[in-house]
Amino acid sequence: MPNGKVLCYTFNPRLKMHAWSKFEQMDWAAAWTSVLGRLFLAKGTKIFLSGNSTFSNEGYRADRLMDRDFIWADATGGTFTLGSLWYDPLALQVWQCVTSHPKTAGLTFAQERDNHGTMWEQYTGRAIPIDFELPWIDGKDPMKLKQLRYISIATKGDAEFTFDVYVDNLFKDVNGNMLTDYNGIEIKPGLSMAFVGNDAAGYGFDDPNIDPITLGETGYGMGRRSRDPRLFGFPIKFKTIKFRLRGAVKKKLELVNLSFLYARNKTHGFIR
Repeated sequence: MPNGKVLCYTFNPRLKMHAWSKFEQMDWAAAWTSVLGRLFLAKGTKIFLSGNSTFSNEGYRADRLMDRDFIWADATGGTFTLGSLWYDPLALQVWQCVTSHPKTAGLTFAQERDNHGTMWEQYTGRAIPIDFELPWIDGKDPMKLKQLRYISIATKGDAEFTFDVYVDNLFKDVNGNMLTDYNGIEIKPGLSMAFVGNDAAGYGFDDPNIDPITLGETGYGMGRRSRDPRLFGFPIKFKTIKFRLRGAVKKKLELVNLSFLYARNKTHGFIR
């Protein structure tokens, strides 16, 4: 669309399910696909390749990888500005300036980073924001009060995400704006819990602050695996309920299914 938004329609004939997905921040001037189905996107003089499964090394998990504002040449004076991206043609890496500082003439890029280590960080792309919500669910009986007991989320990948639950239409108004209370404060979800994809390595691993052998003394490694065989307690009462998954990821995350156990009066039900 002219405003940069992309709308995608998805339909599953076997499950008879259909949905619209909205992609934002798609600031591109042109796009095209190759014979092999690879998607290319362009703006100005830059061309990006969308993550795909055509080749094994193109399953990208972040946006605008290898983006850059400047290509490094030996410094000749001037200033590195906050947020600027510099491409190192020798290391084939992009680094971001996190503190503005003057250039020192005659240095290589490696020497510049060694001399000002706290002023640079390697750029690994932008995190992809996700916000996925299911429709309102009433368990085929919108008037009866139900009690949610446990949830289980089957996912693939190892990205972290947050799982929210809203009840009884306390979410958005008819215009899509988040509802607020009498003081104008945005209504929060009834319950919220942080999870990590079920392919995560587990306690003490994949955490830069922890020695994977000794486990160190700081941090606890990865979070709650979403598909842990032990069900996660998620107690909340509702007549209608909505589930929402959100986050900003640079790793793989695929939602397979959602299961939850609830009680309806004295009858226990299972929905998947």
